[in-house]
This record gives sequence, C-alpha cells and structure tokens, in this order.
Amino acid sequence: MRNSKFAQVKENVIRFRELRDQLNSRTKLVVSAVDQPLFQPDKFAHQVFWNQYADEVIYRPYHSWGNRLDGARAAPPQSRHACPQLWTRCTVGPTGKVLACFNSWSEAKEDVLGDLTEPDATIASIWQSSHFDLIRADHAAGRYSLQCCRECSDWQGSSWGANSYETLLKSKLHVRDHC
Repeated sequence: MRNSKFAQVKENVIRFRELRDQLNSRTKLVVSAVDQPLFQPDKFAHQVFWNQYADEVIYRPYHSWGNRLDGARAAPPQSRHACPQLWTRCTVGPTGKVLACFNSWSEAKEDVLGDLTEPDATIASIWQSSHFDLIRADHAAGRYSLQCCRECSDWQGSSWGANSYETLLKSKLHVRDHC
C-alpha cells in the first residue's frame, strides 16, 4: 500500500522527529492510517515501524470519502446525528478555499466557507464567521445545507464524545485543549 512518495514521506517524518527532539519541543507526532481492507496484511508491520518514531499510531475508520468509493458505504440508519467535523476541523483546499469537510474536494461555491487568498482572511476569521455558525446551526437542527453534507453517508463513522478522534488523541497523548 505504498505509492512513489512513500520513501520521501518516511524520511520527512523521521527527520521531523529528530528535529523535534533536538529542540525539546512539546509537539506530538501522530501517524494515522485508514483501516481499510487492503491495508490489513501490512497493518501490524505499519504499527511496529511507526511506533519507533511516533508518539501515537492510530487507525481511522474506513469510509467512502464522500461517496467516491464504491462498496464502502453502509446503509443509512433511520435517524441521523450531526457530524462533528463542522465543530472540530476544516480543510484548506489547494487554491486556498476553506472547506467544511475533508471530503469536500470539489470547492463548489456552496461548500466553500471562505477564501484564504482574500485580503485579511484568516482561518480563525472563517472558523468564527457568522456564515460558518449558520451552517453549524442548520446541521445541528438536521438541515444539511452543504451539498457535501446532504449527500454524505460517512457521518456515521464520525464520533462525538469518548470515541472521537480528538478525545483519542487527548487521552493517549495527554494533550490539553490549549496546545
């Protein structure tokens, strides 16, 4: 499960760890992989190797990447809960557009929350904007105003509370909220 850039990525991560240790930085190094079917034969070796360098090695659930992978979607349950992605992270696309979800690759106008190429734009200003607040409020109320949310089935693998990615990192790495 390696592409042509694996050797470079491996070297970069190892060098990052060396630099972090030299600087006595509190930065935590987490290596994660998607726990997908084709990865299973390599999973144990992956964990053994990366445990030498990372503070934590975690495996994220396999999902459809916004309905792009056939066979990875589960049947939708009768009721839906709000996906925590809108409250925990965003994605910056290759052109500087800020997107609500890591599955939002199209940069369709209705899915763009802001544009970092605009004067005075910051991730913080976009994250705290009334536009983003309205989208979160709609989502919490069961109104999925973003196209990427309306068509998504991957929210099922996104957890709140004790099973969330953020809680896992905090508990495993003893990361505080302000770090």
